Amino acid sequence: MFTLILILVYLIRKRTSPFTQASISVMIPFLSFYTKNYITHFLSRELGFLLKTGMSINNALQVFEKQSSKRLFAEMAKQFQNQLINGHSFPEILQDYPLLTDDFYVMVKHGENNGELYKELELYSTICIERMEMRTDFIMKLIHPITFGGVGLLLVLVYLGIMLPMYQMIQTI
Repeated sequence: MFTLILILVYLIRKRTSPFTQASISVMIPFLSFYTKNYITHFLSRELGFLLKTGMSINNALQVFEKQSSKRLFAEMAKQFQNQLINGHSFPEILQDYPLLTDDFYVMVKHGENNGELYKELELYSTICIERMEMRTDFIMKLIHPITFGGVGLLLVLVYLGIMLPMYQMIQTI
């Protein structure tokens, strides 16, 4: 069963675009949080670095579009550019974008208003990483005692499995 699932995941990954893969990942409740935060972290960090060098948003998106190693971000940049050409502002585009965190557009809008978008993007990048670390830490704090409890219960059951037959033999004597 597990092998079948792995083969299915492999085939889906091979035949679909990175955007479709990320969209599927966002639909899965546990993965949604990590997928959105990772994509937002990467986008805000890299976009912040490019804007810090003096590039415009349009030029930075063109750099993203030319990336061959990160096809998801190239596809996203192409979508962003098309919407910018259609007259939408950058925060408007980000507001309802399904692969980004819900409050990312607020940071971008604030950065545009105060003229230091690159600082806001770099700050938001660290916020996304901290969110993921805090969630992972919380999950580990839940899993850790459950795992030790399970191991302890297993040891008690093994002990009982070995000792109960011995006690029964002693009682028959």
